[in-house]
Amino acid sequence: MKLIGMNFIYPMEYAEWLASIVLVMKKNGKIYIYRDYQYLNKETLKDPFKLPNKDTLLDDMEDKDMYSFIDRFLGYN
Repeated sequence: MKLIGMNFIYPMEYAEWLASIVLVMKKNGKIYIYRDYQYLNKETLKDPFKLPNKDTLLDDMEDKDMYSFIDRFLGYN
């Protein structure tokens, strides 16, 4: 509710581009839930800054004496 009050997110009554949900019964008797994100992906803005992969991050930290995860956490939030 706090994010709605800050106009960070807003409620939607109905949208045509929501992810469809399909329930599928497998041969083993389990039910799987599949989501179709194609319409949602069409409406999503692409991030111009790609996230580096794990190997790149580890290589960048190789010659460092210290590293803090708090910096990453606070930077994210």
